[in-house]
Amino acid sequence: MNTSIYNTFFKKTITSLLCVIVFSLASFAQDDFVMKFTGKIKDGDGKAMPGATIKVFQNGKEVSSITSDSKGQFDTKAFYYGPIYKIVISKGGYTVNNFEINTRNYDEERLQAEVEVPIKAELYSKKNGVNYSIVENKPIEKFSINNVTGQITDDANYYRGRKDEIKAYFKKLASDSKNNEKKFAALKKSGDAAFAKSDYGKAIADWKKALKIKEDDPLAEKLTDAEIKYEDILEAKEKEAKMQKFIKEGDNLVSLLKFENAKEKYEAAQSVMPKSKIPKEKLKELAKKIQNQGQLKKEKEFKELISRAQIKINSESFDEAKKFLAQAASVLPKDKTVSKKLKEIETAIKNIAKKKAEEEAAAKKKAEEEAAAKKKAEEEAAAKKKAEEEAAAKKKAEEEAAAKKKAEEEAAAKKKAEEEAAAKKKAEEEAAAKKKAEEEAAAKKKAEEEAAAKKKAEEEAAAKKKAEEEAAAKKKAEEEAAAKKKAEEEAAAKKKAEEEAAAKKKAEEEAAAKKKAEEEAAAKKKAEEEAAAKKKAEEEAAAKKKAEEEAAAKKKAEEEAAAKKKAEEEAAAKKKAEEEAAAKKKAEEEAAAKKKTEEEAAAKKKAEEEAAAKKKAEEEAAAKKKAEEEKARLEAEALAKRNAEQNAAEKARLEAEALAKKRAEEEAKE
Repeated sequence: MNTSIYNTFFKKTITSLLCVIVFSLASFAQDDFVMKFTGKIKDGDGKAMPGATIKVFQNGKEVSSITSDSKGQFDTKAFYYGPIYKIVISKGGYTVNNFEINTRNYDEERLQAEVEVPIKAELYSKKNGVNYSIVENKPIEKFSINNVTGQITDDANYYRGRKDEIKAYFKKLASDSKNNEKKFAALKKSGDAAFAKSDYGKAIADWKKALKIKEDDPLAEKLTDAEIKYEDILEAKEKEAKMQKFIKEGDNLVSLLKFENAKEKYEAAQSVMPKSKIPKEKLKELAKKIQNQGQLKKEKEFKELISRAQIKINSESFDEAKKFLAQAASVLPKDKTVSKKLKEIETAIKNIAKKKAEEEAAAKKKAEEEAAAKKKAEEEAAAKKKAEEEAAAKKKAEEEAAAKKKAEEEAAAKKKAEEEAAAKKKAEEEAAAKKKAEEEAAAKKKAEEEAAAKKKAEEEAAAKKKAEEEAAAKKKAEEEAAAKKKAEEEAAAKKKAEEEAAAKKKAEEEAAAKKKAEEEAAAKKKAEEEAAAKKKAEEEAAAKKKAEEEAAAKKKAEEEAAAKKKAEEEAAAKKKAEEEAAAKKKAEEEAAAKKKTEEEAAAKKKAEEEAAAKKKAEEEAAAKKKAEEEKARLEAEALAKRNAEQNAAEKARLEAEALAKKRAEEEAKE
């Protein structure tokens, strides 16, 4: 039993020692075979590029980072064979170069002690808006262990293909750059022309498109100036629209004879645009209308007072007539009618006084004549007492003569009174007829002026309506043209995006196919190498000891583990690529959905705006119609009122004439 334990212990010890010896030998061999990455970095013009960063990745993990010297050269530390190395060379503002060095499947017996792997990097200056994925997403050059020589060498065919691919791409970029320059110049020119015509909206749109093609500081400054001016114009237009709204509301209120409310609207319009002449002119016109309305009111009141005064004059109530005339003079101080009426009153008073004096003188004369006749008769009777019989005949004759004379005098006085009454009546009738003619002429003139004003207002309203309809039609046409242009631009942009997406998809599919072919070739190569190694191992197995067999088995296990790790890394990379593709597809779908939502929202907004505009137009038309109906109603009421006033004045005049006539007749009878 003790012998068995000893044998087991001995075997384990020997095995452990053999493993230590094998690993020590492997370590010493690994220390002997290393490689370094050296090279020189140039820019697109072939000049040395100092300060570039060189990073070395070992199986995907960064293990070193250095910077190129003043001559653009670099020299890394030594690295062992076995891993897959990736070298990434970059500098801010320049394209990135990456290189792949696959050191797997090396043969120690054919390796050199220290190898320098030459790296040839060329970094191009980047421009905004340019896609450099063709340069940056794939290795510029690939290195691997050559099956024939056993040394690390580059894939010359791959390198030439990559150089041709990059050269063709930069050639295309140069061509695109020329086309972009032409587009930039055309857009800049059209923007300049629009700016010169003060069409700042078009200028801004063209210049923005130009600046998307390339940066240009002077053009960017001009764009800023145009945007400021355009904002000022939009603000001015907004103020203009607001002012016009207040003006329109004021005009509607004027048509409804609501002058104070209209004044508030015109003043609001003036506060929006203080320098505009329109509100000032509207306020002046309104003040004139208010003044004219006050004047018409005063003229109406004046006529009523004059009419009342005339009635009092006709009835010879001169004091009351003077009171009405004084009130009339306070209403229209400059009107000469009051002074004329006062003169008429003075003349009437004088005529009445004169007539009264004449009547009193005639009565006195008659009394004196009668007294004289009586005295003479008495004297003659006393003197002729003796000759009574002879005097009686004479006296009879004298009395008859006196009676005849008295009758003639009374007839003459009566005739004179009748002639004066007839003359007075005629004068009053002529004055009344003249007054009636003047009133009728004034009424006719006023009616003609009102008709002319109404016709002018209707013509202005028709012209204004026509202008608004033409402006609305023009605005609609411009909006439709803008919508059509926008739809065409969006369609063109969508088509371009689809073409670019298709081209990108095709490039990705070709790259994937190429990568798959390379992976299959590598797998085939690896299988062949493994078969060769296996064959070699089988041939050497017979000559080697148990320890060598165990070392070979261990090495195979390590290779299988490395192969498994590589497969896992490739699977992870494939999964990552699929996830990125899915994420990209999802982002594109979300962007398309968002764009569709935005377009639907824009269409909905446009429809709502058009409906609101239509509703507003209908409301304004209804308000205008209502205002016109209200104006017509007020005009009808005003006309009816004027007719009623004229009828009342005519009635009063007729009553006054009848009263005067009656009074004259009564005076004539007296």
